[in-house]
Amino acid sequence: MELEDEFISVRLYRLLSSIFEDSCLIASTPKKIPVPGADIYYDINPGLGPLGGVLTALTNSSHPFTFILPCDLPFVNIHLIKHLWSARYTADVIIPTYRDRMEPLAAFYHKNCIPKIESALENGKRKMDSFWSGLSIQKIDLTTDFTYAEINRMFLNINSKTDLNKALYTR
Repeated sequence: MELEDEFISVRLYRLLSSIFEDSCLIASTPKKIPVPGADIYYDINPGLGPLGGVLTALTNSSHPFTFILPCDLPFVNIHLIKHLWSARYTADVIIPTYRDRMEPLAAFYHKNCIPKIESALENGKRKMDSFWSGLSIQKIDLTTDFTYAEINRMFLNINSKTDLNKALYTR
């Protein structure tokens, strides 16, 4: 899907590449992804949803912390990522929160999470918080540094043309 004449995946890859020396894309199955030059990894165990994608990302990352960002959040910005990054040594999972809501798919995860995720998936658990027991979780309240309008925009999911049109006309 395109946003402002650019594929959303390209937009997000460009953003992440401007911050991190290593950025990649994770896909559930082999398919054409229009991001020239990007390293693409396919789910280690396809069909396990977002948690399976997080496992694939962490397994393929050469760094202790990995920022996870889905392709349906095109308005996440550099300020959010840097804000979360500043807390990276405080926990195994650094997760943004607002209004009692967590955004586990726009968060930092440490490699310490790998065995916990593997265990959760082996036991049929696929919820993003199903592996948190025994790990340190740092919830970062975004309302102290961002307005509600900024937060709502950053976490606006774009999964269809209708969502995209809504986003473009509610700036």
